[in-house]
Amino acid sequence: MGLDQLLDVLSNVSMKALPIAGFIALVFLALFFKHLIEVMKSLNVAVKKLEKTLDTANKDLVSLEKPLQTLSDLSETVDFAHEASKQAVKSSVALIISNFSSIKDWCMQQLHKEDTIQQEDSEDGNK
Repeated sequence: MGLDQLLDVLSNVSMKALPIAGFIALVFLALFFKHLIEVMKSLNVAVKKLEKTLDTANKDLVSLEKPLQTLSDLSETVDFAHEASKQAVKSSVALIISNFSSIKDWCMQQLHKEDTIQQEDSEDGNK
């Protein structure tokens, strides 16, 4: 009979304790929802402020679009000029390499002319 009495006592305690525990749980649940609603309200205010900030940033970006386009066009022009100068240098080097022997002969002729002129001047100076 000890087990039956224990189960009866536990049943009586449970019938009194469960409604109290349920009430406490409902109070905590109500407090949780109250805090959740407050957080949602503050979040709504923060989102509205953020929306204003994003609108301002968007307006600034739109105002920067034209100068950035101009800068992009200028950069493209500089790239074209760089490419053209690179091609000019390459073609000049190729021309010099292909005509190196002719250039060398011309330089040698010029040096010989200068040597001849200097020798003539020194011979004239010695006389």
